[in-house]
Amino acid sequence: MAAEIQASIVIVGGGIAGVTCAEQIASQFPSDEIFLLSASPLLKTVTNFKQVSKTLEEFDIEEKPSSDLENKFPNLRVVLSAVKHLKAKEHLVETESGQTFRYKKLCLCSGARPKLLIQENPLVLGIRDTDSAQEFQKRLSKARRIVVIGNGGIALELVYEVEDCEVIWAVKDKAIGNTFFDSGAAQFLIPSLQTEVRERTFSCKRARYTTGASPGGCSGELGSALGPDWHEGIELKGVQQV
Repeated sequence: MAAEIQASIVIVGGGIAGVTCAEQIASQFPSDEIFLLSASPLLKTVTNFKQVSKTLEEFDIEEKPSSDLENKFPNLRVVLSAVKHLKAKEHLVETESGQTFRYKKLCLCSGARPKLLIQENPLVLGIRDTDSAQEFQKRLSKARRIVVIGNGGIALELVYEVEDCEVIWAVKDKAIGNTFFDSGAAQFLIPSLQTEVRERTFSCKRARYTTGASPGGCSGELGSALGPDWHEGIELKGVQQV
C-alpha cells in the first residue's frame, strides 16, 4: 500500500472552479504544498479575463495540460485520478489510483450532477454533457412530442432549437428563464419560441466536453457540463411534419 501523503491543502476537481482555486491559493501561500486532484489530464483554465463593469466579467476558457499549471506554480502538484473515498472526519482523501492524502484544508470543486425525476426510466434523459446531447438527438429523430422539464440555460436553448416536434415545457417558476431575467423580459421572449428559427450565420469556436474514462480507470461518469452554444452542430429535429 502506498504511503500516506501529508498535504496542507487538497483541491478536488480540474474544472474552472478547481483550477482557479488552485491558482489563487498557490500564489498566496507559496510555502504550502498544494495538491489538485483531477480525473482529466486536461485542466480548464480562465484566460483573457476582463472586468467589463462592476458586476460583469468576461473571460475565455481553455483546456491546458496539467504540466502548464505545475510549471507556473512550483508548490502545486496535479494528481491525475478521480477520488474514490473521502473521510472528512479523518481528513483523508483516497484516489482511484491508490494514493491517500491527509489534508489540513480541503476544497471540493467537483461540480454538480443533474437531478433526474426517474433515473431508471428509459424515456427520461438528463442532458448535461456532449454525449447526452448526442443521445438526445438520436431519440428526438423518432419523436413527435417531447416534455422538457427545467428552466435553466440548456432548457431555454433546447425549446428554441427543437424543430418538427411538439414541445411541452414544464417549469416551476412563474416565468421562463427565471434565473437569468425577470418576468417582463420573459414575456417579451415567448413569441420568439413560436416563430421559425432563423439560420445562424456565425461559427461556434467553443470547446466541447465529453464523457471519458479517467486515468485511474473510472468509467461511466458524467462529463463536464455543457456551455453556451452546446446545440451547434447537433440537428434537433423530430418526425412531425409541419
